[in-house]
Amino acid sequence: KDDGLMLSLSLEKLGDFLLEQGGKENLEQALICAKRALSIRAMLSQGLPDPLESLPVSYAKISDIFYRMGGAENIKQALEFRETQIRLIKRIAKRNRSEKLLRELSTAYNNLGGLYLEQGGSANLEKAQKNFEEAFKVMEELLEKTGTVGSLRNLYVGYYKLGDVYAYYGERDTLVAARHYFTKAQEICERLNSELKTEESKDDLLFIKHQLKALQSKLDNYGKKGKTLAEKAKDEGV
Repeated sequence: KDDGLMLSLSLEKLGDFLLEQGGKENLEQALICAKRALSIRAMLSQGLPDPLESLPVSYAKISDIFYRMGGAENIKQALEFRETQIRLIKRIAKRNRSEKLLRELSTAYNNLGGLYLEQGGSANLEKAQKNFEEAFKVMEELLEKTGTVGSLRNLYVGYYKLGDVYAYYGERDTLVAARHYFTKAQEICERLNSELKTEESKDDLLFIKHQLKALQSKLDNYGKKGKTLAEKAKDEGV
């Protein structure tokens, strides 16, 4: 088992190196390495109550490679591997609610949400929103569990992600919702900056203030002809 784990780790590192190099041939070789690592970890997971914690990592690595390859079919594969990663982490987390695993779960939800957000279209936006909301729930659990600064910053990221997806819709009522989440994010940033006074905390605060200002400008310029989604639905007789 130990030899298998070491081999899978070596394959994973080689795949990471090839991914960094870029180029079609390197990406194809990186995919081969990542799939071999996944096969080893899947085999070692057989007969265990839960999969190895490194198995979801393999799915994430393969997702990253498919995404870098680009093209509709590869993007579809990237999304599917991310979905599988989340299912595996959730399965492990039923028995193990460790801080490490919860962080991995929230990151996985955020990554999948980001992928859907980049694809555009109302269906993908809804999927992005759903994943960001799931990530936010995990972040709240993390904060309650640990009470650490890192968990509090994760909550800031959660509020920002939710605000970002609402802002993406671009309707007046969704912009108002985005402003609510950005405001919550700013409150956390102000608290963190007051306590920490680090470059990161200052940068986070400046960033979210800029986002709020830009969002408010969009709302101010929306004009009387901008209708809410509910108003549009009423006009269309929905």
